[in-house]
Amino acid sequence: MKITKEGMPASLFKRGLAYLIDIILISFVVVIPMQSAFPSMEINEWSLSKLIETMERDMNGQTIIVALTIGLFFIAYWSILEYLLQQSVGKMVMRLRVVST
Repeated sequence: MKITKEGMPASLFKRGLAYLIDIILISFVVVIPMQSAFPSMEINEWSLSKLIETMERDMNGQTIIVALTIGLFFIAYWSILEYLLQQSVGKMVMRLRVVST
């Protein structure tokens, strides 16, 4: 359960905004390094949805490795941060914290 500093449950809006911040951060961290894996795409076309679309179209061994890397990064991001800090970056910005009961 996520709670605010005062100990009250966080609103759905604050949780959603924290999640959106995390997704934007992860998108930048994941998409920029993946540009070298798909050199045929122009730089102004880069977005996470465009990367996924290209991966679906050009499914091969390299694509599978890239997809697994992205998936592992997403899992590790939340698992490590919430285990060690009880917060992801989005939750830090929104001043939310995961508390075990």
